[in-house]
Amino acid sequence: MPGQRRARRLETAAIAAAASLLALLGWLLVAAVTGLPAFASLGVLLRGSFGSGFALRQTFEAATPLLLTGLAVALPARAGLLVIGAEGAFVISALAAAVAAAWLDGWAALPLLLGAGVLAGAAWLGICGWLKSARGVHEAVSSLLLAYVAVALVSHLVEGVLRDPASFDRPTTAPISVDAQLGSWEGLHAGLPLGLLACLLAYAAVSHSRWGFGLRLAGANPAAARFAGIDVGRLTIAMCVLSGALAGLAGALQVGAVAHSAGPALALGYGYAGILVAMIARGDMRAVIAAAVLVGALEAGGGALQRELGAPAASAKMMEGLLFIAIVVCGCARGPLARWLLAREARR
Repeated sequence: MPGQRRARRLETAAIAAAASLLALLGWLLVAAVTGLPAFASLGVLLRGSFGSGFALRQTFEAATPLLLTGLAVALPARAGLLVIGAEGAFVISALAAAVAAAWLDGWAALPLLLGAGVLAGAAWLGICGWLKSARGVHEAVSSLLLAYVAVALVSHLVEGVLRDPASFDRPTTAPISVDAQLGSWEGLHAGLPLGLLACLLAYAAVSHSRWGFGLRLAGANPAAARFAGIDVGRLTIAMCVLSGALAGLAGALQVGAVAHSAGPALALGYGYAGILVAMIARGDMRAVIAAAVLVGALEAGGGALQRELGAPAASAKMMEGLLFIAIVVCGCARGPLARWLLAREARR
């Protein structure tokens, strides 16, 4: 069993490394075709991600919501659920948190901000769990469609009844109260410790608890899970609610630590990027941390490319897309690689 776990970790690391290299080669090709200095752009990308204190802060600021949105996809995946609508829970929770904390001062403002975000996200994706359990609607379809509904609903409300009269060309809600603002933690996103703690707790729960065993059993064999007395329908709803709560916490933290109000501009794709984070991590909740930092580095490096080389604003998203494709391509080697690693571990 330890050998199998070690082989799985090596397989995940090998596929992630190969996919990163393939995506890097893809970027060099794109840069050459579009007229950017290919190898110079790699230097800018690295400096913009890790080359200074400012670059590191930018990387971890982008990685913080990705820790939670990646977890919101990776955790239900262990139960065999493809919940890919974290973007909807993120933006709807950001709005709920901003509205809840806009008019309240004092010690209750911050708990209200976080609580409103978590509850709004849990309720939003909880709909997907109910649709799956009661009506058989696939959670990938319902969560993705609800994401589009959430973005449109937030835009409608912020540009209408919830618009702050002081916001002009970029409509937002009224700013949250000072007591609800999180500030920074050693110059970093204040939500970073919470994101790291959530990943470590999720790892402990999934890998070292009776609940986690039931979760993994339901993901591997739902029929066996039912035979063992696990209520798979209730587990489906619970996992969708938990996924929404994690994405909702990410949205609330983004409002409390960075934006201090909510609006359409918050729909930056953190929920969709969480799918990429979960794909890289392959169900390992600890690997979500490294994957979120990697994708956050692409976001920060993409900004540096735009500033220094005049690259398109979509450069970061292009690199994330290349990495997504590379993960899928390299995943084709998963079966042979797993068999080779297991045989290698058996000979040790």
